[in-house]
Amino acid sequence: MLRRVATTTTVLIYVQILIGATMRHTEAGLAIPDFPLMFGHVVPDHWDAKIAVHFAHRVGALVVTLMVLAT
Repeated sequence: MLRRVATTTTVLIYVQILIGATMRHTEAGLAIPDFPLMFGHVVPDHWDAKIAVHFAHRVGALVVTLMVLAT
C-alpha cells in the first residue's frame, strides 16, 4: 500500500513540475492575480488558456500537498 501511494505521489509531483514549467513558459504566472480566490470566486468566472494552466497548477498543488501528507 505504501509503495503505491509513494509512487503515485512521485508521479503527481513530476506532473506538477511539468504544469509549472508550462505555466512559466506560456507566461501564465499572473493570469490569476489574486490568492486564494480567483477573481473573487472559488473557481474562475471566465476562462482562457492561461487561466486554465494557472488553475491546473493551483489544483495540482493542492493534490500534491494532500498526497505528500498521505505518504
